[in-house]
Amino acid sequence: MKKAIYLFLIFFILLSSSIYSKDCPSRLFANLNQVGNSNFFWGIEIKGFFYNYNNENYFFGGLSSALSYEGDSTSVQFEGIYKDKKYTPCNNLPEISPFQIRRLNLEKYFTDSFSLIVGRQEITIATGLLLDDFFDGISFKIGDRSYLSGGGGIYSIYVAKEAIGCQKCFFYNYRPCWKNLSHTEWGDIKMAFLNYTLRIKRNELGILYLRAQTDDPNMRTNNMSLYSKIRVTRTLQIFSELAIQHFDSSKMIAVGFYGSLQKRISSDKLGNFLLKLRYLYRSTGEKSMFTPIFGTTYIGERQHFTVRQGNIYAGELKFTPSFFKRSSIKFGYYLNSEEGYFNFISDEFDTTLELNLDKREKFKILTTYAVWSGVYTGSQISLNLRIVI
Repeated sequence: MKKAIYLFLIFFILLSSSIYSKDCPSRLFANLNQVGNSNFFWGIEIKGFFYNYNNENYFFGGLSSALSYEGDSTSVQFEGIYKDKKYTPCNNLPEISPFQIRRLNLEKYFTDSFSLIVGRQEITIATGLLLDDFFDGISFKIGDRSYLSGGGGIYSIYVAKEAIGCQKCFFYNYRPCWKNLSHTEWGDIKMAFLNYTLRIKRNELGILYLRAQTDDPNMRTNNMSLYSKIRVTRTLQIFSELAIQHFDSSKMIAVGFYGSLQKRISSDKLGNFLLKLRYLYRSTGEKSMFTPIFGTTYIGERQHFTVRQGNIYAGELKFTPSFFKRSSIKFGYYLNSEEGYFNFISDEFDTTLELNLDKREKFKILTTYAVWSGVYTGSQISLNLRIVI
């Protein structure tokens, strides 16, 4: 029984989340409660939000519930969510029910190194530049440390890219508002992927192929990604992902790149400092702007999904004090250039205070201040409360 649970948790972490892309992943599945001595587990996550965005106030919240069954060779996952009022700058979006099913899948362990998932699931690979989304379909994993994974299915568009669990200013269920895919229905966007990750000690190298098949012929693409995580020293890591996108209709090629350097500095008296330098790039042209449907990379409070806005330069410093390690404060500064590398069109400053009231991060409070200037100017103050029961 314990072995099956460990296998489930490892596979869930590998395919369902990534420390590279998620700023603020849900803690619901990490804190499920066992029903007596049975194989059933449950959990509830409550989310409450206050936002003052450009001097307009927004109050809303959400409630997530999860159930799982963990057998010796089979597990079943369910997660339902209710989301209150959503704010989005996108126009003319269709009405969406506030009740949604985020996960409903069955996982079968055939051996210790081979498993299969069928149903609605979330898949994140590498930094999420090319693949980080929800699908209704099938996926598999073969191997342990180094592994081969793959799968395919239909884009779960109404639950994709949900950011209501984090301290972000934009809340929407999908991104077609800036991808010419508005009013896309379930079944209009399909995908298939194959991925291999090689792990050498604490380093990772990988390759990903992804096929996007859409009703819109202009968005049908073949995508290839090369990625790596290199641990230079105990306190210094480098992440990177290079994605190439080939469009069926125009025969054009677009490129996206993400790079991150992460340095940790520790002081017994003061605490821990985490410095991140990040860069995001997308090639742009009349018919070949880099627009991966299924990928995202979170940078900054304004949520720069993938590389819609060209070049983004980011510097972030997070401080965790030694006298209270359950709290942290993060400062971030971001520069954006739409075309040239140094032809800046906007900048942004963020600061976020995070407070965890317990070791497992079941009770979390985040407050954020952000201000930006350039083509669009604005400011935001937010308060985010999350409780896992």
